[in-house]
Amino acid sequence: MGMLLQNKGGMFEPLRWSGSIRDFPYFNEYPWLERYKTKNYYVGASAAWDFFQDLPIGFDAYIFIHHVELCDPKWLKQQQKRVNTPFYVLLSGNDYNINIPNTTFIPYTHWHYDLQKIVDWWGIQKTPDHKKYKFSAVNNRITQAKVWITTKLLISSRNESLIINNPNWIESKNIHNWEHCGNPILDELTDIFLQEFIDLELKDEFDKDKNFQRYNSNPWQPLYTDTSIHFTNGSHHYSFMMDDYFPYTFPGPHIDEKTFKCLVAGTAFIPVAQFEIYKSLENFGLQFDYGFNTEWDNDPGNLSRFENIIKLIDLLNDYSKEELYSKTKDISIYNQQYIFDGKFYKNCELHNEECIEQLHQLIA
Repeated sequence: MGMLLQNKGGMFEPLRWSGSIRDFPYFNEYPWLERYKTKNYYVGASAAWDFFQDLPIGFDAYIFIHHVELCDPKWLKQQQKRVNTPFYVLLSGNDYNINIPNTTFIPYTHWHYDLQKIVDWWGIQKTPDHKKYKFSAVNNRITQAKVWITTKLLISSRNESLIINNPNWIESKNIHNWEHCGNPILDELTDIFLQEFIDLELKDEFDKDKNFQRYNSNPWQPLYTDTSIHFTNGSHHYSFMMDDYFPYTFPGPHIDEKTFKCLVAGTAFIPVAQFEIYKSLENFGLQFDYGFNTEWDNDPGNLSRFENIIKLIDLLNDYSKEELYSKTKDISIYNQQYIFDGKFYKNCELHNEECIEQLHQLIA
């Protein structure tokens, strides 16, 4: 029998599940797996970095489907040494040629499904033209990168921004125990946050106990509808990595409801996350010619990319909220309509068909 791990209701993904494909409960969601239902294959669906312990041995292939959560390259390497059997890892984005023996990454995307769920849950509204704020950002579940961006916004444009800051939700691993990173600009921001904002509570109606997409994916709220540019403050900002002295680029980018809310609301956004967010979405037809430099999004270097985002905030502060909205409005509405018209969904489905054909050829 398979193992079903209960996650909170109202997520983008089905309940997490792992076990023999013969017991797989999600053929409706993944009908292309049904041809293998008599095979001796292992499946991990809605896989997550904290999902698995040691894999059971004795299967002929292992298929992992990542939807909301990231994969864990270190875990994959460890388990591959144990089982020495082909791994097939399906996840949105790019594997960036990460080298894990006997492991094939397949760029199967769920982004269109997640966007459609937001539309189904919250409906379609007209994006208001009048903006009350220049910038907005949410600093919940505080991380190192969120600290940098939130602090910069607080010291440069607090009176013109809508900012949520929750100092009661800090986990030491996410802020590296407040250690410096070696970049003077970013380290100064960390120090300022500790000195000035560590006890500053700026709240909205968010309920930490309802931290799942059915409740936190509403695009029709002031953070998005009333602001010219939103800073997404993603939970995972690491792209370039070192593992046992070997450099690699972390698979991704990881795109979640923080970005999808902006797209549905027709709001321009700065991705505070892994690199190539814009590029990955452009591959499915969206556009991000905002009228200011976004080349930093193509930089896998975590510190250099964020230093350039900090410098961008200084540049954007030279404009009024009306000027920023004017620069970004046409592209944002184009993307919104492209999604509402089903074009983004269609492109993702065509892409996934190619990916599944690739899986069939490899696993046959």
